[in-house]
Amino acid sequence: YDTLSGDPELAPERAMTYELGAEYAGLAPAVLGVTLFRSDVENFIDRDPVTEEFANNQRFRFQGLELAARAALAGGRELAASWSYLHARDRSDTSLRDELQYRPRHKVAAQASQRFDDGTLASASFQFVGGEFYFSRFGPPRTRMLSPYALLNLRVARPLG
Repeated sequence: YDTLSGDPELAPERAMTYELGAEYAGLAPAVLGVTLFRSDVENFIDRDPVTEEFANNQRFRFQGLELAARAALAGGRELAASWSYLHARDRSDTSLRDELQYRPRHKVAAQASQRFDDGTLASASFQFVGGEFYFSRFGPPRTRMLSPYALLNLRVARPLG
């Protein structure tokens, strides 16, 4: 552990996780998927927004939904896209807030890739993240919403040898 922000007395996290998903491949070459998930976590280890030290939290719940689609096309091309919704809550008896910080409610992702005959892989991916709470560190406790943001990743990989 980090001696500046860690705590050797932290209790281990315990979680009960449920997941239900289905895929449909009847639209070849596309595959569509849906997944529902829920995790009830006790002793969740997270950084305290005031002290900056890691601490156990009583009870958190993470639940949501993910929709996904992917397709392997002719000529080594692949496409994929997904949307996920996360409802994250602090269910602790002593909590001042219900929200959890830095847990985005919505994420949208898309990726396209091309594999060439010589093994080279070129890909582009895009991710949009929105609806993320954060807490004030100083002054009276306040909950704010971060502005949405997007990430773009371009990649070219080639095997050596």
